[in-house]
This record gives sequence, C-alpha cells and structure tokens, in this order.
Amino acid sequence: MTAPDLLDDIPGDRPVLVVAEGITMYLSEVDGLALLRRITGHFPSGELIFDAFRGLGVRVSNRFNPAVVHAGARLHWGIDEPQALESSVPGLRFVTEWSFTDAPELDRYPLPARAVIRASGRITAMRRMGRMLRYRL
Repeated sequence: MTAPDLLDDIPGDRPVLVVAEGITMYLSEVDGLALLRRITGHFPSGELIFDAFRGLGVRVSNRFNPAVVHAGARLHWGIDEPQALESSVPGLRFVTEWSFTDAPELDRYPLPARAVIRASGRITAMRRMGRMLRYRL
C-alpha cells in the first residue's frame, strides 16, 4: 500500500470507488497521507471509503483489542478530525462518517454485547472511536 508505483497499472482516466477497509490505521500518518494523495492525483473523480480510529482508538487497540494484540500487530495512524484530511490531501472532500456503534452487523451479536456497544455510542468519544469515513475526490 505504500509503494509509490501502486497505481501505475490501473487506468486513471475514469471515476473510481476505493474501499480501503482495515488499512489506514496500520499505516503511519506520512504513509497514509501519501497514499491518499496518490489516489486523488491519479483519478479524475470518485469516492473513497475507509475505516479509521481516533488516536485514542489506536492506543486502546494496541493494548486491548484481541485481534491486534494476538496478531502481534501495531496500529499507528489515528484520524481525530476527518475534515482535517481536506487540507492535507488536495482534491479530497469529506462527505460523512458513521460509527461502528451503529453498524447493522451488531444485530448478530448476543444481546448483552450489542446493548453495551450501542449504549457506548451515546458517548461522543466512544462513538467516534472507530468509524467509517466517506470522501469524494
């Protein structure tokens, strides 16, 4: 994902939909911004959707998220304010965000877990801990 020639073999003359789930938080901020700049510079228009954690979410996940801890992985990049990417990535325009605490997939969780997650979504800091971000380019 960080290779400068990542998009070289992909035609850049049409709109694009980029779905980058499970990627950004593993990148450094420098590498993440470089990737977003490559995307906005390569395609004439389109949409970009990816999941992101706040800085606090990154720190908490590195210590307590079983998927991260057991894999021996390390998260690096937290995005606290999605609109801030607009000034760092020319051509990127924030559209919307939605919280993991609102995900329809939670309906598959056992009731106690679902109730805790949904209730935590009422606390702004928790609601924005992990979310999907949508941008236009």
